[in-house]
Amino acid sequence: MHEDSRRWALRAWWLVLTLYLVMTAATFAVRPDVLSRLWLLTLGPLVSLPALFAVRLYLVRAAAGPAFLASSVFLAAMLCAVAATIFPFLLPSAVPGVGGLTIYAAAPSQPALATGLAWTISGLSLVLVYSIVTVRRLGKEI
Repeated sequence: MHEDSRRWALRAWWLVLTLYLVMTAATFAVRPDVLSRLWLLTLGPLVSLPALFAVRLYLVRAAAGPAFLASSVFLAAMLCAVAATIFPFLLPSAVPGVGGLTIYAAAPSQPALATGLAWTISGLSLVLVYSIVTVRRLGKEI
């Protein structure tokens, strides 16, 4: 691990921890309904905080791989916490108690889902064929 990057990341870690705590408090202030979801209150910090502290531990030990893995777990936990905080809304209303756009109201029709799946499968098939042809043609030049 490059020493300058490690020192910078160790200093930035305190900023990330501070922002994590501030944003968590702001979330509870803005969306008090989150307090009714006990599983969210326990699951989020039980995964994200140990991962954040693991980042610091591995940075101190100059272990780049484990630090990267811990930071990836932290980011994934934060993304899951954000999704769980607004569920079932995709776009919560700015007016408290009014609701917003839910996943149920925004769900596409069955034919649209089938069309999307067909295009995805055909597109990924083309990517696979292209990748195989490219690797075979270029060989060791890649």
